[in-house]
Amino acid sequence: MLGLVVSLITVVVAQLSWRGWVSGMNAILRGEGIVRPLLSPPPELQPVASEVRARLRDLEDEYRRFQGMVTTWDPDRLRRCCTRSCAATR
Repeated sequence: MLGLVVSLITVVVAQLSWRGWVSGMNAILRGEGIVRPLLSPPPELQPVASEVRARLRDLEDEYRRFQGMVTTWDPDRLRRCCTRSCAATR
């Protein structure tokens, strides 16, 4: 019984930690912070923030394809896709 209680507490703490981490990353991506709100992230976090943004775009594209949402291709969309693809291969 004690093992069940301990494992339940562990799962709850893990969920809360994950949610806090995700909300913290969202705040960083929005440019918010605890001490300096609404400013851009420090220069050392710029590569991480840009990589996370790129991964979020990839996940969104994958999700839309999975859901069967068909979008029309226009020159701007093709240019953005090629730019992201070329940047990801570097």
